[in-house]
Order: sequence, then C-alpha cells, then structure tokens
Amino acid sequence: MTTIPQAFSQQMVEAMLAKIDYSVFCKAAASLGLQVPQDAANLDEEGYRLIHHALFEVHVIEGELHCPLCQTVYPVSNGIPDFVH
Repeated sequence: MTTIPQAFSQQMVEAMLAKIDYSVFCKAAASLGLQVPQDAANLDEEGYRLIHHALFEVHVIEGELHCPLCQTVYPVSNGIPDFVH
C-alpha cells in the first residue's frame, strides 16, 4: 500500500459519497488500517479529509481483494486487480 497525495476537494468527496455504499467503504477502509468517520452525516472538515485520504490517496500496489459474498480472492499486482484469474 502506498500513499500518493492529491489536492483536497470537499466537493469531490461529497460527489463520491452519493455514489458509494458507505458502510462497505468503512469496512474496506478499516481492513486497510485507515480511520474514517463511521457516519457520513454532519461531517466536519476533518471527516471529509479522512474520507478523501482513503478514497483518493491510498493505493494498493500488491496484495489481495477478498469478496465477502463468494469468498473469491483476487490478486492485485502493480496496482491492478485481476478479476478474471
């Protein structure tokens, strides 16, 4: 996992929050050891910054993605998940 700094944009975070399942996002962030607010309602600037960091700055370079529904493990190599292995 690596961090690549990106310019903070509260508007971009708000746009993404409208498109994602926040509870699933929180679980994914926690699995990477990241802290994000457990509730997306009434966020302050720090909350938006934590979410921005998890969404836009953290990159998994090598590792695995685990599907909680089918238990399939997908390898990640050079930052690219292999969903067809």
